[in-house]
Amino acid sequence: MTKEDHGESRDEMGERMVNEEYKLWKKNTPFLYDLVITHALEWPSLTVQWLPPSCKQQQDIIKDDDIDHPNTQMVILGTHTSDNEPNYLILAEVQLHDGTEDEDGDGDVKRPQDKMKP
Repeated sequence: MTKEDHGESRDEMGERMVNEEYKLWKKNTPFLYDLVITHALEWPSLTVQWLPPSCKQQQDIIKDDDIDHPNTQMVILGTHTSDNEPNYLILAEVQLHDGTEDEDGDGDVKRPQDKMKP
């Protein structure tokens, strides 16, 4: 194998990784934009940090492993205001998608409330 062959295979691996990341992004985009649009903040947030699950959350996940429940995560958002307004932190609880596909096969992943029947 020459250096050129090795370089090409490395380029192919890099391209493959980019394609996989793009597919993952494309799959999760509806959830990301739903969150951004429906949770607008008055000021931009320069700080976003996901918090690890608390001991109680970990126990609940282990105890209820066979029960269908949303994956809830905690996140901290820090504002960046003008000098006339105080900065503040927002502690938010976010329900994430459970990863299951919709049964009708249209490719759209539905939220739990979308699956409820009246």
